[in-house]
Amino acid sequence: VAATAAPPAPPAAAAATAAAAAPCKGCGGTGATPCKPCAGTGNLTPGGFHAKNHVDMKTVVGTNWTAHRRTQGWRHFEAIGKSPADRANGKPEALVQLAATCDRDITVWVPAKEMKDRMLWSAGWKQKEELDWEGDANTPGGAVARPKAGAVCVVCEGAGAVPCARKGCKLGLERVIRQKEVVEKTERQFKRMMQATKGSDDTDTLDRRRRMKRQLKDMSKAAEEVTGGGGAGGTRRKKAAADREAAAALAAGG
Repeated sequence: VAATAAPPAPPAAAAATAAAAAPCKGCGGTGATPCKPCAGTGNLTPGGFHAKNHVDMKTVVGTNWTAHRRTQGWRHFEAIGKSPADRANGKPEALVQLAATCDRDITVWVPAKEMKDRMLWSAGWKQKEELDWEGDANTPGGAVARPKAGAVCVVCEGAGAVPCARKGCKLGLERVIRQKEVVEKTERQFKRMMQATKGSDDTDTLDRRRRMKRQLKDMSKAAEEVTGGGGAGGTRRKKAAADREAAAALAAGG
C-alpha cells in the first residue's frame, strides 16, 4: 500500500509554529535588552539619573564651577552675574558671568546651556583626583577633564542589560526568574547577617551594616523601576503578578 502524505497543518497552527521559531524582535533571541537608565554601560552618569548639570537662573549667582578645559587660563570659577534669555528682544539664550577664583579680574560670560553639559563643566570646585584626564597638562590648553563614571546602575546591577520585557519572549522570562532568584537569595543573606550583628558596636560591623542597608534599599528601588512604581502595595502586586505570569508562561512552553 502506497504511503500517504500527512495532511498539511492548518494555516493558524502553521503561523503559530513559525512565530514560535522566529527570534524575539525585542532582543534578537538573546533574552536581554540594553538597560535604559544607564544606556547599556552598567554605570549611571555622574549625576545619577540626571543627565545634565542643574543651572537655575534664579539662584545661579554664588555657585561654584569647574571648567573641564582651561578657560582664560583657569579652571575654578564662581558665578557673579547673570543675563536671562529675552527672546522678545532678540536674546535667545541665558548667559552666566563667571569669575576665576584665583584672579577676580578674569571674567567670562558662558551660555547656561553650555554649563549644563557635564562633559564641559562640573558643578562645584573639583580636585584633580575627582576627574579623569586626557592629553598633556603641559600643553598651552592643558589636559582636558572628563567626569568619572557614576555609581553602578541599580536597575541592571552593572550588567548593562536587563531581561527582555517583550510579551512572549521566553528567554526574557527565564532571565527574569533567574535574576529574581539571585536577588532574593542575596536579600535573605543580608537580612540574616543584619539580624546576627544587631546591637553590635564594632566600627567595622556597623560600617558593613550601613552598606548592606544601602544595598537592600537599592534593590528595592530597582524592583520599583522594573515594575513601574505605583506605591509599595501596587509595586508588590505588580511584581507578584509578573512573577506568576512568567512562571505560567515557562510552564506552558515546556
